[in-house]
Amino acid sequence: MNCYYHSNRESSAQCTDCGKYLCKTCASHFEIPLCYDCAKKRNENLKKTAFKNLTALIAAVVIGTIIGIWQYTQSSYTGIASSIIAGWIIGLALAGIPVGWKALDKITPNIFLILPVIGWVIYFLIKGALSMIVGVFLLPFRTVKGLIQYSKTKKLEKFIDDSYSQ
Repeated sequence: MNCYYHSNRESSAQCTDCGKYLCKTCASHFEIPLCYDCAKKRNENLKKTAFKNLTALIAAVVIGTIIGIWQYTQSSYTGIASSIIAGWIIGLALAGIPVGWKALDKITPNIFLILPVIGWVIYFLIKGALSMIVGVFLLPFRTVKGLIQYSKTKKLEKFIDDSYSQ
């Protein structure tokens, strides 16, 4: 088979995502062999994930600030700073549930598939609580990581365009 992009070159690899045949030059652009379309698609997914996490983090801060101010107005025992910080932690815990849930999915054993109904209820309650705890730490980390990756996407898009135009 010949390269999908260079019909005069013999293929040496296949795109990891879609299976298109690639020559040695095309296959060496990334750590794993990717065609132009799949590289673009992965780059777009990086952007979407970065903005989704950033939106969740901003929502957590806004909701946390509102909770903190409300808590401050309801209690005369706490200061405004400690109330807002506590609100931010609550906001992060709530916004971090999806991130924490996905992280816990990667380490959950399949033995839970045979639980009775009460076992599932307990499982979801525990997993939900753990997701909040894990999410408090993972959401800011993944947001910063995603924004760093996003800042590199413009360079990556130019690299992809330049690499596959040859």
